[in-house]
Amino acid sequence: MSTDRASDRPKIPVDEKLACSISETAELSGVCRTLIYEEIKIGRLIARKVGDRTIILRTDREAWLAALPRGVAPQKEWLKRGKQSRQLSSQVTA
Repeated sequence: MSTDRASDRPKIPVDEKLACSISETAELSGVCRTLIYEEIKIGRLIARKVGDRTIILRTDREAWLAALPRGVAPQKEWLKRGKQSRQLSSQVTA
């Protein structure tokens, strides 16, 4: 009698899997699990259920990442505030 145990199956690298867990998706995407759950909740990231497990298809993860806004340069006000606070902190420590 043959058994199909997970330990007997060859290991597939996470980035080659067709579907990943929430933790694996977070790791591959470089974000925290909480953000993944939030993106699922608001509908920007599609998740699927297999029994009790929540999985995310590789194609859905890639589509979600591609749809994220591009990095935006900081606004000038933020730069000014940062510069002012650095000047104040250097005056305090001096």
